Amino acid sequence: MLHQASVVDGFFSAYPSVIHCLTRLSLDNVCFAKWDMHHLLFDCCKQLQSLLLSNCDMGGLSVWKIEAPDSHLSVLELETCCLRKLEIWLQPEGKQLCTVFNKLRKLSLLDIFVDFDLLWTIVLLEAAPSVEIFEVEIWEHPCIVDDEERRQNFSERINPSWKVDEFATHKEWLLKEFRVIGFAPMEQQLTFIRTVMKRAPNLRTLVLKDYPSCEHCEAIGALPRSERLPKEHVYPKGKDEQDVVVMQLTGEIANPHVQMIFVD
Repeated sequence: MLHQASVVDGFFSAYPSVIHCLTRLSLDNVCFAKWDMHHLLFDCCKQLQSLLLSNCDMGGLSVWKIEAPDSHLSVLELETCCLRKLEIWLQPEGKQLCTVFNKLRKLSLLDIFVDFDLLWTIVLLEAAPSVEIFEVEIWEHPCIVDDEERRQNFSERINPSWKVDEFATHKEWLLKEFRVIGFAPMEQQLTFIRTVMKRAPNLRTLVLKDYPSCEHCEAIGALPRSERLPKEHVYPKGKDEQDVVVMQLTGEIANPHVQMIFVD
């Protein structure tokens, strides 16, 4: 692998002008531990659009940070590569989203961290007014603790900041069914659901589902959510609590004729 890396470095050294013209690059079985390939690939290869790295070792402490919006890179494939951390910053592509999603009928967004604001997901609905079923799964697991070890191996959780107004199409949504998995009557969730309901005149069904059980959380002996979290972070049990949620969601909406289904 080191020999392969030496060959690659020798080639770029012999033909330095090639670096600035490359649009596609595929490397296999290369160890970059002695070379700053992050600088070479992302600072020098300014025209790079497609990058495939297979069975490559970047060095045990290597951290790659890719500012995708500020590059031409549109295809990135990593297969069996050794990296301590890979950070990729993306942003929606505006009108291109509308072109890609214009015939989408079902949209599912899974594993959204519980403390994140959810209004950013409306950007995708604006880009896909044809969606009839919208499903959001909210994530919170004590089996994965945000400790120092996790922060060393994974990128920082960053709340998405897409602005809905930048992608508004002003087309009528065809949304008929809206599902929220991992629901809790937290203010950001209630605000998100009300916003979707107001923008979806064809909505007929709202499904609010409790967190699914997690065998890993059970294995570490994690307490039930009702015993370790504030009440507003816990799924509403019983008719009285669920009636309160219904009032919170429909009190200010002109057309409250949406069937709400609670699934615990």
